[in-house]
Amino acid sequence: MPLRSGGPTRQIRHVLPARELVADLVEKGLLRAPQRVRTIGAAQRFLGDLALRERYGTGRRFTNAISAWMAPNRGHVMYDTWLDYALSTNLRGATVVRRLAERKPVPGARALDVGCAYGGFSVAFAEAGGEAVGIDVDATLLSLATMNVMDKRAPVALAHLDVTDGAGMRALGRFDFITCCDVIEHVADVPATLANLAAALAPGGLLHLQIPNARASALVLADGHFAAFAITLLGREDALRYFAEKRFGGAYDVGTYLDLDEYLTMLARHGVAARGNAVQNAPEDAPAAIARVEALLTDVEAALQRSRSDQEISNGTRALLEERVGGYLHEVRADLAALRSPATGSRDVLARAFARRYAIDCWDVVLFKSA
Repeated sequence: MPLRSGGPTRQIRHVLPARELVADLVEKGLLRAPQRVRTIGAAQRFLGDLALRERYGTGRRFTNAISAWMAPNRGHVMYDTWLDYALSTNLRGATVVRRLAERKPVPGARALDVGCAYGGFSVAFAEAGGEAVGIDVDATLLSLATMNVMDKRAPVALAHLDVTDGAGMRALGRFDFITCCDVIEHVADVPATLANLAAALAPGGLLHLQIPNARASALVLADGHFAAFAITLLGREDALRYFAEKRFGGAYDVGTYLDLDEYLTMLARHGVAARGNAVQNAPEDAPAAIARVEALLTDVEAALQRSRSDQEISNGTRALLEERVGGYLHEVRADLAALRSPATGSRDVLARAFARRYAIDCWDVVLFKSA
């Protein structure tokens, strides 16, 4: 998703036009037709990829639109990941809503998905009985979300809105649930975003964040957006230059990565904090997670060695990668040594902290607003 920049707010309504209703009737007829009819070229083009639809629980309009939208990216190393992420929106949304419903009842509650992209989280909240609202700054993503909502016949309100727009956020009112997943690293103003999320959360409300971890060893080796080596260790301007030199594909739409404690500290100032552990996806087996991190360091070193002779990048970028990756390797190994030192305190505490810092690719965070 792109950087959150200013823009007009536009409410999107979901009313199926007559042609879509007719198309749905045609689809129902084709799905009941014999296999030989459904395999006719025209029928296949109309129905789209039925295997994908069955796998991801998506409808005809949305699946066909995603497939067409992604088609120019065929051949990119991240194509399968991008396609899976888009089509799995309903499955991912349903999983998150089920988990959040264990903490707070969803029926009748207001739920906001910030950076809703393909709309799956809003669809899941609506299907669970919530009053669902989704916002995004990207009009193309909103059009795709609209198709998903129409396919699912879900009572969802979508709006073209920048999360850093305080007035626009206030106009939406307060919410019992707010989800903001794989978004915060893209926003132009993190403090304003977190302040607006906290303000939009009703007292006793629940905030769910999914935040990529820039220092996770797997993401240092290949980030989750473009499979780019060590780009998560660079500031935005340096990352833009490196991205342009390497031509990773697409547009670099990442803003700033922060440490988890920085996000939590900013939210705590607005009365939003954890009840117990903030991170929900800490590894159950910390020693095994630590071993995986240590094993990946060899791959990171090998990638750094390759960058030293990479003719696509400038001398300045090469030197910067040497500095940042070298510093990262030194940091991780120093923390590993501290884990094994007899002089250190609680090994369990240190192991959990190490795993949270280097082994979790994307922190899954649940926080509450004080009543």
